[in-house]
Amino acid sequence: MCLRAVLVYKTCNKKSGIFSLLRDMIPQNKGFHEPKYVTPHLIRHMNPNVKLIVIFRDPLERLYSHYYHRGRNILTPEGFHNAVVEDLINLHRCIQKASLRHCLYSWELRKKVKTLYSAGMYSLHLRKWLAVFPQDRFLFLKTEEFSADMAGHLRTVFKHLGLRQLADDKMARILKHPRGNVGPNKLKAMPMWNSTRRILSRLYTPFVHELAMILQDERFLWKY
Repeated sequence: MCLRAVLVYKTCNKKSGIFSLLRDMIPQNKGFHEPKYVTPHLIRHMNPNVKLIVIFRDPLERLYSHYYHRGRNILTPEGFHNAVVEDLINLHRCIQKASLRHCLYSWELRKKVKTLYSAGMYSLHLRKWLAVFPQDRFLFLKTEEFSADMAGHLRTVFKHLGLRQLADDKMARILKHPRGNVGPNKLKAMPMWNSTRRILSRLYTPFVHELAMILQDERFLWKY
C-alpha cells in the first residue's frame, strides 16, 4: 500500500472529498468504480499487529444524537424526520442504478446527505475490517452496557490491549470524569417521532441482524 495515500488522506479538501480520494488517490484503487482499498488496508500497512476496539450503539439513537451534535439542520423531531426521508429517497434513487456500496462511497450522494445514516449500517462496515484483520484482534462492546458498567468494561479493554489493570483509586478518578460531547443541542432535544423510528428500524434491522450473526451474539440485535 502506498504511504503517499495515507499522507494525502489527511490533507483532503472539500472539493475532491474523502470518497473521491479513496478511489482516485490510492494508486491501487484506480480503474475501479468502487474503492478496493479502504481504511483497514491503510491501518494494516502502518500497523499490521494492531488491536482494535469497536463500540456499537443502537443505530437509531446514534443517528439522532449525531444529528443534534452536528447542529447544521433544523434541530427538531420534524426537521430530523424530513432529513431522514430526504436522505433515504436519494439513497433509493442511487441504488436503482448502482450497488449500495457504490452509493455509500459516492461523493455526489454524500454532498446531499443531511443525516449520517450510513454509519449505522454496522455489518456492512464490519465486513470490510474482518476481510483484513482476524476477528480475535477486535473487542466488541455496546455503548448501553459500557455506560452501565464503565469500570468492568475498562478492565476488559485493558486486558484486550495487554495492559496492566489500574489501581482502584486511579479507576475512580477516571469514572468521575464528566461526559464529553454533551452539547446544548443534545440536552434540549425532544424525543424522536415514532414514525421516524419505524422508518429507521426498517432501514437498520437487516444490518443489525447480520451484525448479530457475524458476532454470534444476540446482544447486538437491538430489538425494536
